[in-house]
Amino acid sequence: MNSDQRGEPCAYVGVDLSDRYAKTQRPVWVCGLDLEDGRAQARFWRWHWPVSGEPLDVEPLLPELRAARVAVMVGPQGLARPGNAQRRAEALSPSRRRSPDHLPALGRPYAGLIRSSVELFAALYSAGLRVSPNGLRFGVSETSPDSFWAQFEGAPKKTSKAGVLARRAILAALGLCMTDERALTHDHCDAALAAITAAAADGAIQGVHVVARGDSVSRGSDGFLREGPIIELKLNG
Repeated sequence: MNSDQRGEPCAYVGVDLSDRYAKTQRPVWVCGLDLEDGRAQARFWRWHWPVSGEPLDVEPLLPELRAARVAVMVGPQGLARPGNAQRRAEALSPSRRRSPDHLPALGRPYAGLIRSSVELFAALYSAGLRVSPNGLRFGVSETSPDSFWAQFEGAPKKTSKAGVLARRAILAALGLCMTDERALTHDHCDAALAAITAAAADGAIQGVHVVARGDSVSRGSDGFLREGPIIELKLNG
């Protein structure tokens, strides 16, 4: 994999993973936060998957992830325990993605995204990066934007123009400034929300807090991670 990240690394990083096995491969959008006087300025860049099926080389990603105080990714970190159809964290989450106890066959709903995410987390762990560390600092954890957006009943569909504008307005109300000149999509909004979740986990964002749901993560004999908590962003009050 490679990264478009330029300039000084960010203390808080959010990553909205994409499906590396899709026929039309999309980049992974990453958001970093620059904090100043209670406001958060979003910076966006991309990670690029290798050709489908090739081994993941995560070395180019490690400098920015190791420099972050907190980093969170949108996507499952591991598989369920043997014999289970889903992880405990997913049973408590509104997300429709469910990670079974094995890598799902491509062609099934969300299979490519689940495989991509589980493989990436495993590769980062093998490279020495901590996954779901205690206190969430100096490692990479998992989040699900669905649990946060679900707090706003009646919000337009996230893929619609109105849905993107609504989510940008909510992010702005949380103190996030997104001045990127590109046409921002729901992927950018999810990456930005993940970055806010990372900052909230470190007490750097007011008005919100995080909750960890699920069991601790472990490594299976197949090299993939099992279980692991999902970090949810919640409004105070």
